Amino acid sequence: MKKSVKLSFLFVILSFFIHLYLSNQHYQLKYGFEDSRSLCTLNDTFNCEAVTLSPYSYFLQIPIALWGALFHLLFFVTLCLLVFNPSQRVFYRMTFSFATASVVASTLMLIVSLQWMTTYCLFCILLYILSFFNFAYLFTVGETPRLLRLQDFKNKALIFMLVSLPALAFLVNDISIQSHGKKSDALLQDSISQWEQSKVYAFEKPLLQYGPQDAAIQVVEFADFQCIHCKHSAPKLHAFFLSHPEIHFSFFAFPLDGKCNPGASVRDGTSCVLARAVYCAEKQNKGWQAHKWIYDRFESAEKTQFDIMKTQLSLSADLDVCLESTEAIEAIEAQSRMGQTVKIEGTPSVFLNGKRLPAGHYIPILEGVIQKIKAAKNAP
Repeated sequence: MKKSVKLSFLFVILSFFIHLYLSNQHYQLKYGFEDSRSLCTLNDTFNCEAVTLSPYSYFLQIPIALWGALFHLLFFVTLCLLVFNPSQRVFYRMTFSFATASVVASTLMLIVSLQWMTTYCLFCILLYILSFFNFAYLFTVGETPRLLRLQDFKNKALIFMLVSLPALAFLVNDISIQSHGKKSDALLQDSISQWEQSKVYAFEKPLLQYGPQDAAIQVVEFADFQCIHCKHSAPKLHAFFLSHPEIHFSFFAFPLDGKCNPGASVRDGTSCVLARAVYCAEKQNKGWQAHKWIYDRFESAEKTQFDIMKTQLSLSADLDVCLESTEAIEAIEAQSRMGQTVKIEGTPSVFLNGKRLPAGHYIPILEGVIQKIKAAKNAP
C-alpha cells in the first residue's frame, strides 16, 4: 500500500453509526410508540421520518439503513484485516470493493431520491458524501488491480463476508421486529376490531387537508393545539402523509376549551385562538406551516405571539383582522360541533374511511389497518 488507511476507518465508523441511528429510528417509528423526533427532520423537504416511511426505504423487506449498518460493520472488519495483513493484496481488493459497492448503492439511492421522492434525508445525503470520499481516498492508497479477481472468491474471509451480510440482516431485522412489535401487535388487533365495528361518519369542511380528494384511503384527525399527545403525534402523522401522497388526510381543530367548544370545560380561550390562527393562515395558503409553528412552540408563550408568526411565515396584515373576525370564530365553532357530532372524547382522535380508529395517531396502528384494507381490496 502507498499509505495508511486510517482516514478510511473514520469514514466507515461514521457511516456505521449514522446507519445504526437511522435503523433505530426506523423501528421506533414503524413498530414503536416513542415520541422522539429524528435529529435530521427539519421541514417538508428535509424530513428523515417521511423517507423512513416511504416504500423506497426497504430492500428485500429489510430497512436499507440496517443493510447499511451491517455492511459497514463488515467493511470495518475488512479494514482491520488489511491493517494486520498489509502484504496480502486480497484484503486491499476486498476493502476497495466494499468502497465501490458503497458508491454504487449511494448512487442508486440518490437517483431514486431525485427521481421519485420529494422529501430527502439529510443523514442519507451525508452518507452519500462519506461513501464518495472513502472511495476516492482508498483509490489513492493501493495499487492496481483494485477490484476483486475471480480467484479471490476462494478466500475464506471473503466467503464469510458474503454469507454473513444477508444472514445477519434477516436475523437482526426479525429480532428487531419482534422486540418492537410485541406491544403493537396486541394493540393493532384491538384497534382493528374496534374500527371494524365502528359507525361510519361523514366529515365536512376540514381546517386543513392534504392529498387527493377521491383517495381510497381517507384519514381524519381531530386535535387540540394545547394537547401534548397531539403535539407529539403531529410530526409523525405529517411524515406519514408526506411519504404516502395517495392518501387523503383531513385535520379538524377540536379545542378543549369552553370558549369555542360548549362540550369542553372552560379554560382561557387560548386553544380557540390558536385554532383561529391556523384557520386564518390557511386563508393565505400557510395553514400547515402555522400548524407546525404552533406545535413547535408548545411550551413557549411565543405560540400566541402572532406578530412573530406573521413575520416568520410571511403572512400579510390580514391575519390580525381575520383572528378577531366573526368568520374565523364561527369556523372554529363549526369544527367543534363536528367533533361533538362524531362523539370526540379526547384528542388526538383519528378516523379511517369514516370509522373511528383507536390509537390511530400511532404509525404502527395507522399503517397496520391501511395495509389490511389494501390486502382485502387486492384479495381474489
